[in-house]
Amino acid sequence: MLQQNTIKVIENVNHLTKLVKLNLANNFIKKIENLKGLDLLTTLDLSNNMIPDTTSCHELKELPSLTSLDLKNNVIEDGENIVPFFSSLPSISALYLKGNPGTRHVSMYRKNLTAHMPSLFQLDDRPVQELDRLLAAAWLRGGVEEEKKVRQEFADRKLRASKVNREENQKLIEQGKKNRKLEMQKMMSALKGQKDEMVARRLELKEEIKTMTKGVDKERKEIEIRKIDTELKTEFFKILEQRGEEVPSVVPVGKLTP
Repeated sequence: MLQQNTIKVIENVNHLTKLVKLNLANNFIKKIENLKGLDLLTTLDLSNNMIPDTTSCHELKELPSLTSLDLKNNVIEDGENIVPFFSSLPSISALYLKGNPGTRHVSMYRKNLTAHMPSLFQLDDRPVQELDRLLAAAWLRGGVEEEKKVRQEFADRKLRASKVNREENQKLIEQGKKNRKLEMQKMMSALKGQKDEMVARRLELKEEIKTMTKGVDKERKEIEIRKIDTELKTEFFKILEQRGEEVPSVVPVGKLTP
């Protein structure tokens, strides 16, 4: 734990060649040094220290993998060097400079850094959005007028994309309805075939028992007819009735035609 340790000088860390994150926040460090060789370091937190200017940060250029740099609440004052220096660190994607007095003297601070640091995705407490980047680049190219033009183009493009998405979603919805209808038709066709077989079997059984006298065989056939009647009353076959496929009247139990 190196943070909050009243450290004044960075030392005895450059031999840690596999180090990925280094937290030296809340100390008394005035210069970034002795970090050369930390080629795998991606995250460096030096917030709440006493770094006075960008000259004291030059060793950051010796960290090829550095993507996240936290220097907030230091005392960096040379505002005229903030954009040139930090834009010379091409791998940085997250930069925290809030609380340094020099940032107040950078014209269009956020826009300037965004325009000059194409890999930046987080600046202080806000992410850098696509529109932020487009507007910053437009402002750098042609000032406010170019920025207005790009803002309108972006809005128009988003509107077109939204319309296309709605149309595509509607197509998917319609296709889903067609697919469900087709599946329902297949299911109803299968049910109708099953119902036709059951009705045919029922009629066949009724014809057979007409000539039969009382006995075990006749009782078995009567039971089978009752089972078919019960089956034809189920929900699936009610759906067929609702769709116009009439199920023949069932024979009341105990009133089978002899």
